[in-house]
Amino acid sequence: MAFENDRPIVQGTLYDSSGNAVAVNTIDGVKRLAVDVVQAENVNVNVTVGQTIPADLNRYISALAVNGSSSNLIVDGSSTPVLFDHVADPTKDIAVSEVRLIASCQDITFDGVHFGGLATLTNGLLVQLINANGTQTIFNIKINENFLMFPSPVGILLNNTGPKDVFSAGFFLGNSILRAGTTDKVRITVRDNLTGGGSAQFDFLQARVYGVKAA
Repeated sequence: MAFENDRPIVQGTLYDSSGNAVAVNTIDGVKRLAVDVVQAENVNVNVTVGQTIPADLNRYISALAVNGSSSNLIVDGSSTPVLFDHVADPTKDIAVSEVRLIASCQDITFDGVHFGGLATLTNGLLVQLINANGTQTIFNIKINENFLMFPSPVGILLNNTGPKDVFSAGFFLGNSILRAGTTDKVRITVRDNLTGGGSAQFDFLQARVYGVKAA
């Protein structure tokens, strides 16, 4: 596999005012500074930026999770869950960097009791990674505030200035591998009724997977 230098990489070391390197702790797989930075003038940063684009642009993956040929997540999965998958490539490993949900609806309310404009989901929109490490639940989304918890270089994008509210939220997967020729996949499972809802209904809801194929 060759995934080195396939995505933006920032590498560097933080030093305190005494010239001591600041330690980094890993908590639940997330790297965090061991100290709080409270004064910018007391921190020196040395940064190098890696190559961002592979020579072969065909290695980039930007694909929708689908059920059959449909990528429309606005379905009724309350009785029978509806599965949307992005599957492994037959010949090349894929390093998955992010799964991102894109949606529009009449009104997106952040009040702890809505998903899009719908009421809190009973079962949740389940996002999973299935690979050599087994079936891993990335997130189970029930309310809009869950999107704010996603670790992502881009995070949540929201525009409510037009006739419809539009938002996009991504979950960073750190180049998790889908092995070539296997049943590995990224899976989104709709387990509630996302149809209807009158003025609260979704107008658009899809899940897109980003990554890079091995050279």
